[in-house]
Amino acid sequence: MIVKVKTMQNKKGFSLLEMIIIVAIIVIMTMVMFVISFKDRSTKELEAVGREVAAAIREAQNNALTGRQRGNDQLPCSFAFQITDGGGGYSIRGTQRPSDDVCPDDEEISFYNNIFLQENLSENDTHIAGTDSNGNASSHVIFTVPYGKYYDSGTGATTPSTGTDFVITKDGEEKKFHVCVYSTGLIEELGFNDSDGACPF
Repeated sequence: MIVKVKTMQNKKGFSLLEMIIIVAIIVIMTMVMFVISFKDRSTKELEAVGREVAAAIREAQNNALTGRQRGNDQLPCSFAFQITDGGGGYSIRGTQRPSDDVCPDDEEISFYNNIFLQENLSENDTHIAGTDSNGNASSHVIFTVPYGKYYDSGTGATTPSTGTDFVITKDGEEKKFHVCVYSTGLIEELGFNDSDGACPF
């Protein structure tokens, strides 16, 4: 009895070239997904910093509305959000009434008394820049006690500004996160807008 054995000679597997092509496609797809994931993470980090800046500005405004005191008998005059470290951080500062119990007319002179100094932003590659509605660079925004009124440091010298646009950016990124502070007291997280002067003042 003769038994015929079937062979697999006519069936082919993957060639070396086909395997190389498949591996190359997988590597390319992995790299694309990595780049997309990295950009998304960077965007979320920038948005988080922008929201933190908006919260700090609101804290300065709330301090003015509530008349927060330093812990002594002197009453406050104003509170401010100020950019520090060349745009790499921020602080919340306040002023208190001098011995004659009268707040000075020029808030910009007095507000640099460091009251309630907060921790600076710990984002080395993040920068904050401010521009008022007149297009002038502005490193701070001031709220006066007791109504939290927006104080325009240019009043009397230039056309009064109607707000300040704080722009948060990251090194190597083109995206810009805008926080708008209006003279009405409204603080708005405008969000991402790549153009300058995005706040509708």
